This record gives sequence, C-alpha cells and structure tokens, in this order.
Amino acid sequence: MDDKKKDWLFRIFLTISLVWTAGVSWFLFKDQFLYNGYSPMPLNEIGDFLAGSFSPLAFFWLAYGYWMQNKELKNQLDEFRNSIEVQKDLAKAANNESQLNYANFRTTNLEKIKKFTPKISLKAWALDRKKSSSLILKISNDGMECYEVTVVIASKGDIIKMSKHDKMPENSSGNLNFDLDTIPKGDIDLVLMFSNDMQRNIEITYRLGRSNIDTETGEILEILTERSNYRL
Repeated sequence: MDDKKKDWLFRIFLTISLVWTAGVSWFLFKDQFLYNGYSPMPLNEIGDFLAGSFSPLAFFWLAYGYWMQNKELKNQLDEFRNSIEVQKDLAKAANNESQLNYANFRTTNLEKIKKFTPKISLKAWALDRKKSSSLILKISNDGMECYEVTVVIASKGDIIKMSKHDKMPENSSGNLNFDLDTIPKGDIDLVLMFSNDMQRNIEITYRLGRSNIDTETGEILEILTERSNYRL
C-alpha cells in the first residue's frame, strides 16, 4: 500500500515538474525568439527568471524528499520493532525448549542426579560441664564422597572452633566432639564446607538453637534454618 502511494505521488510530482518545465521553457523561448518587436531579456535576467521560476518546484521536491525520508525511517523502525518481537519469541521458545530438555534430563537421569547431590544430615548436642563443655555433632553422608571438609562453629559472627578433615566417605556417619570453654546460650551457626566430583566449595549453613531437651548425650540442638549454595 505504501509503495503504491509513493509511486502515485512520484508520478504526480514528475508530471507537474514536466508541465512546469515545459511552460517555463515555452515562455522563455517565446520571449527570446518570438518577442514581436520587444527586446529579449539579457542573460542576467534570464538567470533570475529561471531561479524564480524553478524555486517553487525545488521546494516541492525538497518537501517530497523529506516526506519520503520520514516514511523510510518509519518503515525501518517498524521492521526493527518486528525484529525485536521475533527475537523475543525465539528467545522464549529457546528458553522453553531448554527447560523442557532439562526436565527430560532430570526425569531420565534422576538416579544419577540423586547420586551426585550432597545428602548431608546433622544432629547436634550441647554438653555443659563445670570446667569445660562440649559440642557433639553427628554428621551423616548418604551421597557421594566429599573431600576438603571444613567444619566451622560460630556465634554472632565470631568463630568459636574450626576443624578440617580430608574426606567424608560415601554412605558414612561419624561423630565430632568440640571441647569449648562455654557453649553460647543463644543460637549457634554451623558451617559445613566441602567439595565433591560435581562442584567445589559447597557450603551448608545451619542455625542451631537450644531445645531444653536433655538426653544421655547432652541437650539436643534443634536445626532452625539450613541453607546451601549447591547448584546442579
């Protein structure tokens, strides 16, 4: 539709220009050669006459060119917007396909994923004595083997105790005893850091709180929160 409109306007402008040029040429020819007793115009007047005669025509063509340029810019802008929409649709389709492929991967490889996912469970007790106290941890690993294991005990941002271990075997369980001068009455932060064959620097943070439930091992510490940075 726009192309037909541009052709139509161009034909009108071209027709007007040809008619205008023919009229000016005929008037100039008549004045110069068919003057019927009148003297023809000198060259400087001819130049002024031509400039004045064709200036409206030049103005019309300038306006037409400006209009054409605006139309082209508008068309380019519309094409650019359409291209952006197409790119958005393609990106959305690719994202949906990626999610579908990942879902299919998880479905078909669920057992492998379970094997590679850290499965650490924790139990903790606080044993208060008159001269010294102990924090007892039972850490179980039901996942794949972990290595470069570090256990950090902190309270209110201050590190109380730290221990390092070479590895934590697959399907293993063990107790760790930490002798402390005193056990904080408030919440205790326990950070467990390790690596496995899938990811390095895995970090699990536990927030432990007093339960006021005493056992032979000591007072049970409840897990209030648990956070992990593990990504599969």
